Amino acid sequence: MSATPTDFLPDDLDSVLQLLEYSENEWADMAALHGNFGKWNDQRKRVLAECALELRKGNPPEGVGKWTDAILDTAAHAHPTYKKFLDDSIDEDKRFRRLSASRDRMTMKAKSLTYNPVR
Repeated sequence: MSATPTDFLPDDLDSVLQLLEYSENEWADMAALHGNFGKWNDQRKRVLAECALELRKGNPPEGVGKWTDAILDTAAHAHPTYKKFLDDSIDEDKRFRRLSASRDRMTMKAKSLTYNPVR
């Protein structure tokens, strides 16, 4: 039989609970953006608006008479700052999902140790 991720967790309840507590702040920070009811989309809209404001200060692309809302919106979506925000967000979301899965395994192990203590 192959090993499962919970096989690598400590076998005493106190150690598992310490691991959960140790990861709590990092998880909470990430959950504020990427978890249920997280504020990631609000952050995304803010970054997009800042990119649009920056673009509006400059000249429109060649061949465009003036900035229109549609052109500005398209240009803001292609702005390097917005692209970097999205790339960073994807990396952070992956870390959040891995941390959440790890904490779920720790919680399962803690429950297991609570109801079936190792002797």
